[in-house]
Amino acid sequence: MKTRLILLAAGNSRRFGSNKLLYSIDEKPMFMYGLEVMKELILKDFDRELYVVTRFEPVMEAVEEMKSDPYLHDRTHIVNSPESTLGISYSIKAGLLEGEIQPDYYVFMVADQPFIKVETVERLIKETLNQEKIAGCVTWEGVPGNPVIFSKHLKYELLELQEDQGGKVVLKKYMNQICKITASCEEELIDKDTKDEFDMDGR
Repeated sequence: MKTRLILLAAGNSRRFGSNKLLYSIDEKPMFMYGLEVMKELILKDFDRELYVVTRFEPVMEAVEEMKSDPYLHDRTHIVNSPESTLGISYSIKAGLLEGEIQPDYYVFMVADQPFIKVETVERLIKETLNQEKIAGCVTWEGVPGNPVIFSKHLKYELLELQEDQGGKVVLKKYMNQICKITASCEEELIDKDTKDEFDMDGR
């Protein structure tokens, strides 16, 4: 099964007050945590490719450095998406439309979820594929979150998303048919929107 991993790293960070993806957590920009998870995932399976959707130079530079690894070079791609300022649907579409080969599944992960674990995303991918489900997501206490995975059969529904509509709009239509993976802890799914939220946790 061909799987396209899509890291969404082009958000507006309106509530954060600055570019959230560049915010330093333990002396590392936030987006690097997601990028490193994606790197491990494509190293685990040669049938996986990574597309990083962004409009920020530091993210592009980090991906270019990652591509210097010969095992990653041909399977790692930068998708420059200036239209992502108009809403997350533009980032989703950019990740779907890039490239010539259509994969069997698309995995979306946001770059402002720094505590997600490789093992959790790996379980999501493997169990969704093994069960041949139309989609899947990571949950905590029954509440669906990111990352999410979609079969190629849902590609055109995802392409119909508008402005700030995310993939969950499509996911909700198929909740009884999807694979649900429980995160190892609540922190994995935390997506903090302000600097104060990080400061309160001492990070």
